[in-house]
Amino acid sequence: MNNNFQSLKIGLDYHGVINNQPQYFKAFCDEAFRRGHRIYILTGGPKHRIIRKLKADKIRYTAIFAIIDYYRAKQQIACLSCGDFYIEKRLWNTAKSAFCYQHGLNIQIDDSNIYGRYFTTPYCQYEQTQQKCFLRTIKNCLEITLESPFQAIQNLEACYWSRATAIPAALKSATY
Repeated sequence: MNNNFQSLKIGLDYHGVINNQPQYFKAFCDEAFRRGHRIYILTGGPKHRIIRKLKADKIRYTAIFAIIDYYRAKQQIACLSCGDFYIEKRLWNTAKSAFCYQHGLNIQIDDSNIYGRYFTTPYCQYEQTQQKCFLRTIKNCLEITLESPFQAIQNLEACYWSRATAIPAALKSATY
């Protein structure tokens, strides 16, 4: 454990991230908890279905934020006659970024190339085929290798524990 230890709050998207590799993310979450970090599942929802799926895959988490449930509680969702629902696009696209900001998450790992535009919290765009996520920063883009859950958590820690101006060895510049 690092002397500069600070518990990280890590956001994970469900659809497109966890559900594509549930065994990998089970191990990722287990490792994060073992190291004292917290995991927040951010998803479109609905929450009860995601909880059922996470339970079936034995994936641990601290809390879940489901966009559908959040806007339903605020009465900002329209239920259509066909059984679908409608939420204003801007509200949907900014919901995760607002949650991360309001709850002090350190990073969000998500597969959407749209949501990242709205984040002030570091946003790591997940690329399953490359086993990497691309962390957008103000000046450049870093790629975080997610080869093993242990290494992925170590790489995320390096981002936050390194106060030096040099990029940690666990990270390398990416063309994007």
